[in-house]
Amino acid sequence: MTSISGTNHSDIQVVDLDGHVAVPGFIDSHLHLTYGASGLGDIDLSTATCKDDFITILAKASSQLSVNSWIAASGWSEQNLGEIPDKSWLDDFGDTPIICYSMDLHTAVINEPVIALLDMKRVSLMPGSEHIELGLVKEDALFEGISAILPEIDRQSKITRTRMAIRKMHEQGVTLVGTMETTDAVQHVLLFLAEEECMRFRVMCLDEPSSQAIEFCSSIDNPYLQVSGFKSFLDGSLGSRTAKMYEPWHDGNGNGVWAGVAASNTFQDWLSCVTAAKFSPIVHAIGDQAVGLALDSMASISMDLLPRIEHAQFISKKDMNKVSGRCFGIQPLHQPHDAKMALKAVGSQRIGLLHDWRSMVDAGAALSFGSDWPVAPVDPIGAMQIAIRRGLSPQEVMKMSTSISADSLRSPQAGRLTVGSYGDVVVLDRHPFECDWITSPPSVIMTIVAGVVVYQGESNCA
Repeated sequence: MTSISGTNHSDIQVVDLDGHVAVPGFIDSHLHLTYGASGLGDIDLSTATCKDDFITILAKASSQLSVNSWIAASGWSEQNLGEIPDKSWLDDFGDTPIICYSMDLHTAVINEPVIALLDMKRVSLMPGSEHIELGLVKEDALFEGISAILPEIDRQSKITRTRMAIRKMHEQGVTLVGTMETTDAVQHVLLFLAEEECMRFRVMCLDEPSSQAIEFCSSIDNPYLQVSGFKSFLDGSLGSRTAKMYEPWHDGNGNGVWAGVAASNTFQDWLSCVTAAKFSPIVHAIGDQAVGLALDSMASISMDLLPRIEHAQFISKKDMNKVSGRCFGIQPLHQPHDAKMALKAVGSQRIGLLHDWRSMVDAGAALSFGSDWPVAPVDPIGAMQIAIRRGLSPQEVMKMSTSISADSLRSPQAGRLTVGSYGDVVVLDRHPFECDWITSPPSVIMTIVAGVVVYQGESNCA
């Protein structure tokens, strides 16, 4: 890494941009850093278009694993496969425990060896367990029931893999991430990586807001690692048809499920605990009914605490007048895939509600961009390009990828190039407000964190 700042003139490296453009470092305001780096996506099922493809990919992966190792794969979708897999697809793998996550990570297929490890009396009471006899688990049954028995990779492997993920994010111009993490991951992985000072982490804690978790999160305060809030769930996802909707899904799959604090009827208590500790409350809400609940429940919370609604893929017209001044974390890279299933999922009358960012902005909402990695790749330029195609301006999307995202993560020194801000910079090969984003979007040629060059591609900058 090359320093471009210092305490005297002899320490300063002058970088001639040679006509290129410097902008604030990009911010990915919603991802799952250590989870994504845990190996979940190593076996990729996204190319499977039938049962035979699915089994062939798993068989190839299993032949390279040691005896008694779990097989953990991800990326399948009903749309690609033409049907929903079940545990019978995994019969050829004997006693090897297998879990295969869907593309949105809200549904998984498990086999009999995994089912045998479960406390079925407990798991069967959780939302999303309705079809566990088929090996299908969703939402709470997946996140709380199945995740509890998954084997963990060792700490050093987590650190190594997370470091590799960070380097790839530098190539995309990312200098700060809003990441969903447990306190264990913060303590044993991110605190160590923060010492390397090559990425800024703003954590949305997934633990319950107990006194112990709040004390730990409050004790962390440095420019590279801070806990900005606590996160919980209200519903599921579009792909799994578990997002909670006012009206039933068009294809007859009910109207979604309440999950997390909504399912346990503890949402208000959770909000009170988080806000009393002066942290931001962040809630996952995709369906319009879930978004409506979030808007109503958080209406009285001071905007000084920056309450956020994540995803908000559907907002009912009757709730759009409630979004003014509110923070939303959105994921433009989800839009192309979601659009392919939208007509089947919600029908022609509601399809216009999906990812209606223009209406949200016009109604006064503050949108911050994130990838939701590993659900989608970390690609700020690609996300901005999609949003521009959907009617937002280059100036708007640039703010959503920088200053608005920084503010939503309670980091006003990030996302800007002003006196007193962090020295986090991205150099682009062309001006983002003058180029044709549809045919020739800008590319990242240099990334700088705190005055240190952490990525340099092929360019004339020197």
